[in-house]
Amino acid sequence: MEASPLAEWARLLLGSFVQAGLRDVVISPGSRSTPWVWAALNTPPLRCHSILDERSAAFFALGQARITGRPSLLLCTSGTAAAHYFPAIIEARLTSTPLLLLTADRPFELQAAKAPQTIDQVKLFGDNTEYFELGMPDPHPEALKFARRLAFQALTRSTQPGARPIHINARARKPLEPQSSPVLAAQVSELLAKTPLEHASSRLECIIPESLIKSLHSTARGLFFSGPENPAAAGYSELLLSLAERTGWPIVVDAASPLRFLGNQADKATLLELTEWFLPILAEEMRPQVVVRFGSPLVSSALQQCLGTWEDAITYAVTDGAWSDPQNSSIQLPSRPAELLKALLAHAPVTPSPEAQSYSRKLEQANQRAAHAVSAVLSEEGAFSEAHAAASIARLLPQGSLLALGNSLPIRDFGSFVGREHAQVAVLSQRGANGIDGLISGAAGAAQASGKPTTLVLGDLSFIHDLGGLWCCQALETPFVIVVLDNAGGRIFEQLPIQHSTGMTPEKLQNWVLSHELRLEKAGGIFGFHSERVSDAPALEAALGRAYAHAGQSLIVVAVAPSGAHQTSRRVAERLSAERLSAERLSAERA
Repeated sequence: MEASPLAEWARLLLGSFVQAGLRDVVISPGSRSTPWVWAALNTPPLRCHSILDERSAAFFALGQARITGRPSLLLCTSGTAAAHYFPAIIEARLTSTPLLLLTADRPFELQAAKAPQTIDQVKLFGDNTEYFELGMPDPHPEALKFARRLAFQALTRSTQPGARPIHINARARKPLEPQSSPVLAAQVSELLAKTPLEHASSRLECIIPESLIKSLHSTARGLFFSGPENPAAAGYSELLLSLAERTGWPIVVDAASPLRFLGNQADKATLLELTEWFLPILAEEMRPQVVVRFGSPLVSSALQQCLGTWEDAITYAVTDGAWSDPQNSSIQLPSRPAELLKALLAHAPVTPSPEAQSYSRKLEQANQRAAHAVSAVLSEEGAFSEAHAAASIARLLPQGSLLALGNSLPIRDFGSFVGREHAQVAVLSQRGANGIDGLISGAAGAAQASGKPTTLVLGDLSFIHDLGGLWCCQALETPFVIVVLDNAGGRIFEQLPIQHSTGMTPEKLQNWVLSHELRLEKAGGIFGFHSERVSDAPALEAALGRAYAHAGQSLIVVAVAPSGAHQTSRRVAERLSAERLSAERLSAERA
């Protein structure tokens, strides 16, 4: 009997992926995927990462891509295994993060016959992916060339602006174990020895409206907005700082912006990181005339909504090709940010106008007042809250490290209570679908890809939701610190209108908050984490010091008052309101 072509078919596909630029394969165990796993393990320079749970594996791969800018290959067996990739696929699509999926499948004769581990995997993820059917292994020379071309095509298309994740479905008939096929092996080796297929890099055409070029010179009230961005796509920070310096336009900096933690570089331009505290000023007497937004929509819903109310302002959104405007009020500029900024700098003034400098100075003063109010409130006696924890963490972040911010309250806490007098740090977030799933796994993938000390700050329910992600952290060789802000449930729901609905009771509210008394630090011991629980700023800072000095993984559970962040926010708002009233009263008396 002739040997199965399956092993060489898989070797050809994985070898072609390597020539196209693939370097990382994230594998979840299974039987039907055996040929491709074996090929990956024996195809240098591929790095293989074995992760039990497919949902964690997918977010791990997503974290890698956020750092490297190139896709990792997800590889799983047939049946429901691939379905667990879905949350990360949605996140990848919404953030244009490159991702490749290779799902092993049963042969056609086992379909629709109740065969074990057999489901319909054709276009399993609908329009969220671009689908390719690899089919059954075929030794025909033209089929071999097709498999090779498909690898190059998939990797190239995955990195195009606005691309969807790429799903390749590969069928296999037993036997799945490697078998010798000398003739076919020679054919595959001959193909792989050829010059890699040429593929042109795709780019977005950079077209700048004349109105925007004129605004750089004639508009005194201009604002740049820097929203969340993958670290791999954040190479435009220096260019944006230079443009802001030359125009005099301030930059509104989001909690997950690549400009959020710049260290000494922040002195080149006016950065407004606490804008949410002085929205009344920005919305009324200091309303901008032109806004240019980079990155994803802002974390602050209040600030994002404010953007939509500036109907007399011209708003531009620099996008990756996908529409980016929840308020339906901006002119879309499909372009790579760095290319657009280089073109704008060629037309920008050398120095800002006095009017632009005056506008920038007034907003900077408002930002400083907000910073002083936050600092004053945090220094007061009161319950230790998420706000205190965020401020402590930000002060101690290692220079050049990676900070991953969980959704829900943690990312908002950093946006509201953390200034900019801190180290130069890259920020990672999952702001595509804004979900709480896969946060540990994604941060672990980013840590592996970057090789940098990494701090993940997330809420207790987010931690519980991705406990399986702790598996992903075991092989990390750099300090990886998970800080869980444990306020005994999803306290963000206590700040939403649902709490005040007619008939709402504490018992009913539990369906949103999910209060608990779990000792979360005990979960770290299963996976070899150094774990501890703290409940005040000195203890937290001491624990962080120990964690950053430790080359392995650390879990710090920070017990905070359940409604502490809400109370801190209220006190800051009251202080700023009182200061504003006092200033207005003094101004009226002088008049």
